[in-house]
Amino acid sequence: YGVWPCLIVVSLGYLFCSFSSNLFRYFGLFFLSRIRNGMVAALRDDIYHKITILPVSFFNSRRRGDLISRMSNDLADVEWSVVSTMQSLVKDPINIVAFSATLIFVSPRLFLYFLMIMPVAVFLISLIGKTLKRNSETGQVALGSLFSVLEESLSSVRVIKSSVVEDKQSEAFVQKNAWYARLMKRVIVRRELSSPLSEVLGTVGLVAILILGAGMVMKGDLQASVFIFFVIIFARLIPPVQAVVKAYNSLQKGSASAARF
Repeated sequence: YGVWPCLIVVSLGYLFCSFSSNLFRYFGLFFLSRIRNGMVAALRDDIYHKITILPVSFFNSRRRGDLISRMSNDLADVEWSVVSTMQSLVKDPINIVAFSATLIFVSPRLFLYFLMIMPVAVFLISLIGKTLKRNSETGQVALGSLFSVLEESLSSVRVIKSSVVEDKQSEAFVQKNAWYARLMKRVIVRRELSSPLSEVLGTVGLVAILILGAGMVMKGDLQASVFIFFVIIFARLIPPVQAVVKAYNSLQKGSASAARF
């Protein structure tokens, strides 16, 4: 049909794919928001009902600030975890399977080399996830303790002022706040480490594939065009893998709050 008709068809096809991609992404977020809000509302109703039927002895052994923290911050963490992971855990695994199947079809040998690199990456990422969950659990306990000091100060402000112990109460709050800040710093550092680590490991895998594939091309075991196609698809495989890693670490942080809730 000639160069220009072909160029027009390809351009229109690209615009259609871009429009469809963004349209369905919006629909996905639209329906996800309904699921998220409905789930959070149901959890909030359940926990309030639970509080109303618990015996008085339960509240004698629990600090109100910690209970408020569980109903507010822990629930917010669960909501954030669901929002950031639900879409990734549905869409990205499908992309990973599709791209992996394509890579196996193109060159099983190169894909086998890639699988030999994967265990190291999975081990490092899981190690970060376990540490993140442990620090998140401690951090939520610290935040509950901080809320308890704040709640006690607000409920007994007259006693504090009449006893002239403002400095002592302020010092207790500062210590709790500093403890919580240190824990949250660890959580943020480990959570943000997962994305660059997965990207570096993906780049290492890509470089290894380039070297091994180039050797196969020079030996005549693989066509250059097939090798280029493999590299392009492999590069497309890295972003969904990163998204799944990020979703996994978000779940680790959210699971600590979900357990307290």
